[in-house]
Amino acid sequence: MNEWLDNETSFSLFIIDLDEFKPINDIYGHNAGDAMLKHIATQISNQVREQDVVCRWGGDEFLIALHCAKNEKLQRIAENLLEAINTEMIWQTPEGKSQPLRVGASIGIASYPRDAVELSQLIECADVAMYTVKKDKKNAFQFYSLSA
Repeated sequence: MNEWLDNETSFSLFIIDLDEFKPINDIYGHNAGDAMLKHIATQISNQVREQDVVCRWGGDEFLIALHCAKNEKLQRIAENLLEAINTEMIWQTPEGKSQPLRVGASIGIASYPRDAVELSQLIECADVAMYTVKKDKKNAFQFYSLSA
């Protein structure tokens, strides 16, 4: 077990990958993509508690660590995140036109200690669940399971 965890701790890890983000960069440019990432970061931060950890994991991925492992609560949080991420952002084009932009999200969820006890394994489990969503349906969430 990692030193940073004790036997009394349980938490869950969300990996969020944005759906349909690449076309924003390709069509409207990287400034629009950067504005969308900031918009999404704000939307995500508004859905979690102050003690939870939110970070940009890379490219168009975010990671959230929540001190909660109850599936019912995690499901509500994931549903709220999907709704918040899917809110429209208005981008002002160089021509001065207002362009509404929107992305979805694929979310994978894994919990300590139920799914893994090492951080690297927990990240891998959440990643597997996220890619299952990305492959099968998009704009949804999936809990990690051995059959994922």
